[in-house]
Amino acid sequence: MGKNLKGFIFTFDALLAVIIATIFLTYLLSFQMPRPTIPAKGQLAEDILTIYEKHSLSTQEIRSLFLTSNSCGSFALYDSSDKILDNTTICNCSQNTEVRKRSIVRTINNTFEGNLAEVKIC
Repeated sequence: MGKNLKGFIFTFDALLAVIIATIFLTYLLSFQMPRPTIPAKGQLAEDILTIYEKHSLSTQEIRSLFLTSNSCGSFALYDSSDKILDNTTICNCSQNTEVRKRSIVRTINNTFEGNLAEVKIC
């Protein structure tokens, strides 16, 4: 009975050590896991321009993009003579503003129309 008990205790001890080591390593590695970050202002502006270009969003949809990203900023669409065709603003930016502009060509009634889209994020 003594040999069987020694083997049981040795196995139990080894199993307990493996469990403790696994828990410890999992705890340490949890600090190394990448955490989601808020996109940089410039990247967010680029994303808004890309989404607008691909889906021709309304100003209400653009406002919701600003709101869901918890960002202040503005969107403006200009025609070729710099006249504002469409715009929206979520709170006013005073400093640390990131500005991105992109030329957007749209087809309206079988004619091409060139516009300039501008996004400001602060």
